[in-house]
Amino acid sequence: MPKEYAVDGATLECKWGDSKSKLAVLPTSRVKVGGKCKTNITDCKPMVNVKPCGKCKSMLNPAVAAATAAAQGKLQPMPCTPACSIWIGGKTNDLVGKKPALMKGDKTVCPLGVGMIQVKDSGQGSGKPGGPYAHLDDLEDVGSGKDFTQKQKSEIIKENMKKNNGDVKSDLSGEKLVKPKKSQKGVTPDPNEWQIDHIVSKDKGGSNSYSNAQVLSRNENRIKWNK
Repeated sequence: MPKEYAVDGATLECKWGDSKSKLAVLPTSRVKVGGKCKTNITDCKPMVNVKPCGKCKSMLNPAVAAATAAAQGKLQPMPCTPACSIWIGGKTNDLVGKKPALMKGDKTVCPLGVGMIQVKDSGQGSGKPGGPYAHLDDLEDVGSGKDFTQKQKSEIIKENMKKNNGDVKSDLSGEKLVKPKKSQKGVTPDPNEWQIDHIVSKDKGGSNSYSNAQVLSRNENRIKWNK
């Protein structure tokens, strides 16, 4: 399954830290995914982008070693002070702020405790719709502001029919829908035709991820856009 873009609020974890932390992005002009700013491999400044992971337990950290020695060998975790400089990895064919986009799973080294800090969760979590088709594997070219491909639309309808005993129903109301007909001049489309809708609209950073898809009637979609 394709890796997810890391966004503002992504979860970070260090093997020596006793808690997780969050990645923070400075308020600069960035492309967004689900309303959250994408990050790049240079978003790695200690205490600015990379927050402390609780207390450090690495004996290679001088502060931990000193405190442990003073406690006659009993491990004394000390406040984490990140000392990283750049993320290892990134999506080189997708630049964010002229640098490779940071992805879930990318890592950086903290030389202070010789720990590896990793992006454990992309941060898209609550900002990611998690719609009725989020279980489907996304394509490689998923991106903000993109339309669903014909292949995606077919998969979505297939899944919809599977859970509705062969019928296509609205994910919003449960109403039975009909297959869209080719538009004809002077003919008003059936308001119950099914449409594949972006839960988070494209103009607000919504992507063509399956997690951002839902099946609505033409009428329901129109009402949504008129709000």
